[in-house]
Amino acid sequence: MHYTKQPIKELYFEYLTLRVKNKSSLANFFSFFKYLISPRRIQKSKRSLELTEKIRSFDDTDYKNIYMHSHETISAISSQWINTPSDDQRAEIDKLFTQNKRKEGKTSQNIIHYEKWKDNLTLNSYFAMCIDEIKKNTMDIKNFKLQNAYFVNDEFGFETYAHKFHHDDVGLRMKAWFVIDAMGEIGIEYQDLPYSDIKERRYGIPFDIYALRNKDLNKNPTKKLYAKKGVSYLLNTDIFHRGFMKPESRRLAFVIEFINFNKMKEIDGLSDACHFNEQVAALEL
Repeated sequence: MHYTKQPIKELYFEYLTLRVKNKSSLANFFSFFKYLISPRRIQKSKRSLELTEKIRSFDDTDYKNIYMHSHETISAISSQWINTPSDDQRAEIDKLFTQNKRKEGKTSQNIIHYEKWKDNLTLNSYFAMCIDEIKKNTMDIKNFKLQNAYFVNDEFGFETYAHKFHHDDVGLRMKAWFVIDAMGEIGIEYQDLPYSDIKERRYGIPFDIYALRNKDLNKNPTKKLYAKKGVSYLLNTDIFHRGFMKPESRRLAFVIEFINFNKMKEIDGLSDACHFNEQVAALEL
């Protein structure tokens, strides 16, 4: 397979999908040209073949281990359960966000990474409780290691690329969501996929990452899981998904990511989404 050359139609769809704001036709033309010759896009395209081959070399085995019938449809949500922090833990979580407010002018989610709370005993007890809950409710992460752990606050009006249909461009990775609090219509929308679609995927190419190529996403209905206080679930981020939110909605959550550690080391630097936290990755499950 050779991924470094793409039809101009694909590249234009990529540009339209990734652009932040609508522009006039003339401005679009010049912005698209800049996108075509941007070093980041060219380098990303050249890395696509290597990234895809490395992901497939691990995922073909991992999918069979987790999904016994991997030739069938793969569900984005593999497990669900209920989990809520104690009053003391919730008070510390609220305090954490009070001390780490979203920076002025920032338009994305407010994410607070492990470094900001790793010395807080109460929050670490909550982290440990969540890990125990995952182990108790699913075996899907038994051969994986920790990649990241963070608190996140989503609010309507602070949309990101995560609110477009996408996969995370790292292959099979499990992301546990613990909804601490939620208000309004907000949650995750996803589309279960046949494994044949995943095996044909090109990683490292925005046209594939943002679901523009995927035929099933267009012809089959999607599913929604609404964020409700206490709802917890395990998400396979290799399946097309997006965050959705309606006006006046918000969600406070804790997220833990798990991945094949050997794959993570192999694709580090090839995929923008392989942003593993070395301190978290060093922790034993």
